Amino acid sequence: MSKFSEISSKDNNYLKFVDKLQTSAKARSEYNLFVLEGLRICRDAVDCGLSVEYTFVSSSFYERTPEIAESFFEVSKLNYVVKDSLFLKVCDTKSPQGIIVVAQKPSLNSKITENGRYVALDSVQDTANLGAIARTAEALGINGIIINEGCCDPYSPKSLRSSMGTVLRMPILFADDLPRYLNDNNLTAVSFVLDDNAVPIDSIQYLQRDVIVIGNEANGVSTAVKDASRLLATIPMAGKVQSLNAASAAAIAIYDYTKKARL
Repeated sequence: MSKFSEISSKDNNYLKFVDKLQTSAKARSEYNLFVLEGLRICRDAVDCGLSVEYTFVSSSFYERTPEIAESFFEVSKLNYVVKDSLFLKVCDTKSPQGIIVVAQKPSLNSKITENGRYVALDSVQDTANLGAIARTAEALGINGIIINEGCCDPYSPKSLRSSMGTVLRMPILFADDLPRYLNDNNLTAVSFVLDDNAVPIDSIQYLQRDVIVIGNEANGVSTAVKDASRLLATIPMAGKVQSLNAASAAAIAIYDYTKKARL
């Protein structure tokens, strides 16, 4: 049997630390750690080879499935069985499954591959949008997502849930200056904008080094990125609809991009 400690006090420092990581992007960045909640995504983290620092299971989870808890204890540095009422207080979900893992964040320093297909996010702020875009990107064969300084944390609880674990598998690359990053990597931007003068999506002819760019939910693609783009593209809309949310626009753009790339 693997070693574990029991937690029965609300003042436990480890529980306070988990709560801090759950709620603070700054803390996740400072400690380079993030929280995964639920059996499936915790297993995904282990399968992806992430370094697991802590495993927390509720008392009832351990009583029901000791063999599953023990399997996580084997790969985790520190292990805790937590009183049910206390476990609930550090969970981000309304109906927790009884297991939380704290792991090292994946590196954001992946390299661009020669024939890879990429999506760049220009200051996308909604974690649910980022997670949904990542999930769509993986499903349609995108090789990685490029994020800039203005983007939300891809390893927030909401992003993890929305992506269904995709952000653990999908290379996420960080660009402090998106136009410069694209230029340095010999990539060209096809930026999706709300502009009647932009090229309709049906008319786009993609080049091998093109990257789809999706902009901020409120302000769209920044002026700097638009000025550096090879092409400004738009998704024509019927009726009285004037815009799509970032995740919906990205899904349409990525589908068009990958479909034409296969032709």
